[in-house]
Amino acid sequence: MKKSFFTLILTLLVAFMSPNLASAFEINIGGHEGSDYSYYAPFCNYYRYSYAQTIYPGDQIISTDCDITSIAWEMAGTASLTCSSVKIYLGYASDERFSSATWIPASQLTCVYSHTNVTIGGTANTWQTFEFDTPFHYQGGRNLVVAVAKEASSYNSSLTFYEYNATNTSLYRQSDSYTYYADCNDNTTGTLRNYRPKINLNVEVSGGSSLTIVPDPMDLGPRANGVWNRPFMAALNNMGAPTTINGIDTENPFFMVQDMTYPFTIGMQTEQEFLIETGEATGDQTGRLVVSYSD
Repeated sequence: MKKSFFTLILTLLVAFMSPNLASAFEINIGGHEGSDYSYYAPFCNYYRYSYAQTIYPGDQIISTDCDITSIAWEMAGTASLTCSSVKIYLGYASDERFSSATWIPASQLTCVYSHTNVTIGGTANTWQTFEFDTPFHYQGGRNLVVAVAKEASSYNSSLTFYEYNATNTSLYRQSDSYTYYADCNDNTTGTLRNYRPKINLNVEVSGGSSLTIVPDPMDLGPRANGVWNRPFMAALNNMGAPTTINGIDTENPFFMVQDMTYPFTIGMQTEQEFLIETGEATGDQTGRLVVSYSD
């Protein structure tokens, strides 16, 4: 268990000691967005050679820099297909959707997975995970491009993956004849789709949780003795990995944290409001607010 100390005076000043750890966790995008499915992105399984790009908005990922170590897609059926080659690329897009049927340039993408003899699909309603050969360092808040190049000796249109509606967010090409369709290149135009495949991203955040208390500073103002004073509302924010809060306490009994139940988990990019009450005392009061937590 670690403890972080916040200085309280009548004007609350906030200081924080962050743990120097790395936390790994999963980010799901699209998981609660209906039950549509298709054989198009990411693998375009109705044709032997294919290439697809999908853009995921940064505000659905994470605002903190992190390393993406794997990606998973959710299978909708039991069909499978063995591919002679699967390559996965990640990169960035300036917009949340394609403005035309023009690829994000290959020069802006990084290959994170390149394997041969890969079987995709096989078990319905489960996630198939692809562990990256090299983690992708993601700059928090940026729109992410996921590109997949696939080559196979056959096809299987019954192999489908779950997706959700999102206008002009996927771009694909597919062919049974042109092998270069399975390359990461910009040589041909693509076809736009109004769907994104659902994905899970496994990420590692250096420094674990990233906790702050707002507002900073907190001005409680004059407090009358012997009568009720309106509690002061503050908020604990976490911009890093999910963490367990074991307690929020004060070292000066003049300040009291009201009606909190511990332990509780505060997720990534989550805010937890709490109230500070004041008791009876004379003169300026100082103290410390202690946040106990476990990553």
